[in-house]
Amino acid sequence: MQGQHDADFPERLVYHNYRLYDRYRRQVASLAVLVDHGKSWKPTQFGYQLFGCDVCIRFPTVKILDFAGENRELVIPGWRG
Repeated sequence: MQGQHDADFPERLVYHNYRLYDRYRRQVASLAVLVDHGKSWKPTQFGYQLFGCDVCIRFPTVKILDFAGENRELVIPGWRG
């Protein structure tokens, strides 16, 4: 969950995702929940390429502001809970 625009947020999400995997050796799904007031900031991935090696993670993002004024349940794409 992120409450303000932060360019480092996608990288931190990757860090925490990997640390959980490293510690428990279990598959980890990351979801970004954004509660900031900016309409355009909505990161969905982090990655880089170096010497032919690609590192990338894509993650679903829910922006609470997108649901302002609506009276309905939030539905996370792909969620089967």
